[in-house]
Amino acid sequence: MTAGTHAVNVSVWDEAWNTDFCTVNLQINDNDTGGNSRPIIAGKVETPLNLPVNGVNVVFTSDKPESPMTVVTGVSGTYSDDAETGITYDITANKGGDYLNGVTTFDLVLIQRHILGIQPLTNPYLLIAADADNNGVVSVNDLSELRKLILGVYTELPSNESWRFPVASQTMDATHPFPYVETITVANHSQAMSNQDFVAVKIGDVNGNADASANNPVESRTAKKVGLAVADQALVAGETVRIPVTASNYNEIFGYQFTMGMRGAEFVDVESGALSMSASNVGVFADKLTMSMQAKKQQQ
Repeated sequence: MTAGTHAVNVSVWDEAWNTDFCTVNLQINDNDTGGNSRPIIAGKVETPLNLPVNGVNVVFTSDKPESPMTVVTGVSGTYSDDAETGITYDITANKGGDYLNGVTTFDLVLIQRHILGIQPLTNPYLLIAADADNNGVVSVNDLSELRKLILGVYTELPSNESWRFPVASQTMDATHPFPYVETITVANHSQAMSNQDFVAVKIGDVNGNADASANNPVESRTAKKVGLAVADQALVAGETVRIPVTASNYNEIFGYQFTMGMRGAEFVDVESGALSMSASNVGVFADKLTMSMQAKKQQQ
C-alpha cells in the first residue's frame, strides 16, 4: 500500500456469522527515505553495580501523532527503537511498583550514619537512593518516609517513584548530585545512535541489594540474629498488660526489623526502655505487628 489516505473496510462478525462493516480512512506515512530503514536509537538500563534491569518502560516523546511510544527492557536491560530522522525525541525511563524491593532497616542505618557524619555516602547514586522524599537533601525526613514504607504505613512513597533513572552520560557531583538529568534528547539524528543509557536507582536501597530482575520481590530481612525474650504471663481477656522485651546479646546492633503475629491480642502502645522507641517504630495491620528500629547513637 502506498503512502497517502486510503479507504479501508473493517468487518466484524459474531458466533452466528452475522456480519457488518464500516469504512475507515487509513493514513499511510512513508518514513523510508532513499530506500534505507530508519536509524536505530538504542541503549541499556543498569544499576550502579552494572546489573541489567528488566521491565523498564523507555518512553520516546515527540511531536508525532503517535507519540509517546514505549519500549520495555528485557532481561538484558537493553532497549532499541527505529526513530524517524529529522524528529526531536525526548527519551525517559520509568518502572513502577516494588517499592519495598531492597529496602530494609539496614538502609535506614546507613542513611542515619551519613546524616550523623559517621560514614558519609560519597556515591551520587546512593545519595539519590537515600533521598526518599525527593527534595534534593538527605535528612531525617527520609528516614521517616522509608520507615513508614517498611512498617506498611505506606504502600508507596508519596513524593517519589520506586525507581529513578538518571542519564548515564552526565557528570554527577559525588557529594551533591541534585538536581540530575533524567531525559535524553535526540535532535535531528541521521544515523544509528547507541549508548543512550540510563542508570537505574532503586529509591531506599542504599546498600545496593535490590533485585533488578524481578518486578515485585521482597528482600530477605534476615542477617545476624538478635535473641528477644519475654517472660511467661497469664493473660485475662480485656485486660491491658505491660510485656517487657529483653535481649541477651544486644551488642554492636545498629538496627533491627521483625514481624510477628498477634494471636488475638491488640497492640496498645510501646514504651522506651534501654532503647528509645515510639509508635513511629511500629506498624500494625490485621493480626500482624511490624517493628523497625535503628539506634539513635552509633559508634564511629
